[in-house]
Amino acid sequence: MEDIEISLNQITRIGESDEAFVEVLNYIKKDDFIKTLQETTLDGTDILMANFIKQNGVQNIITNDRDYLTIRGVNIFTFDLRVINTAQCQGYNTDFRSCFESR
Repeated sequence: MEDIEISLNQITRIGESDEAFVEVLNYIKKDDFIKTLQETTLDGTDILMANFIKQNGVQNIITNDRDYLTIRGVNIFTFDLRVINTAQCQGYNTDFRSCFESR
């Protein structure tokens, strides 16, 4: 984690001189990036997406990436049996109809 934080600090300094790069860094704060990295199994690109999901109140996503199971409060829709099996092993409800019953 320390190496990642050092790398992010270096990237931030590089970004200060490149406007296009700074725009990418505006999607998530460095501390939020590191916290999400510690709490999930998401890679860097997925962390940016997870941040977007949280900021915009998205509750349902379609993906075959089982790493998204580590995002709390989001319903994952998939036909990928590996993701479904992983979800079941982790105690998630895999009956998608329950996501819409309360509406």
